[in-house]
Amino acid sequence: MTTSWGIIGMCAVALLGCGGSDRATPSGATEVQPTAQDRSERSEDVTITKRIRDSLTADERLSHAAVTITIITAGGRVLLRGTVRNQREKAEVGIKAREIAGVDAVDNDLDVER
Repeated sequence: MTTSWGIIGMCAVALLGCGGSDRATPSGATEVQPTAQDRSERSEDVTITKRIRDSLTADERLSHAAVTITIITAGGRVLLRGTVRNQREKAEVGIKAREIAGVDAVDNDLDVER
């Protein structure tokens, strides 16, 4: 149980630090970036991640890149990472994630192709 709370705590701290790639990291500090290994193993979070992935896969308008983004869910909070084709796609993926039952917050950290 301690491990689960530790992972959730680490994810919460990491997610709080995610907001935009424009932000500078203080000199000498290392920015913590959550990875797929940081996702929660709670059944509710696993279900949320699966429902988001299913929603993205079902939308034929989305690019392959958008469908294969990284989705990290911990305690009902969702972090979206990866690259999408354009701003419209970034917004659409964020909307789809927010529409899933059980999602409390979405951090849309998706990058747009240049």
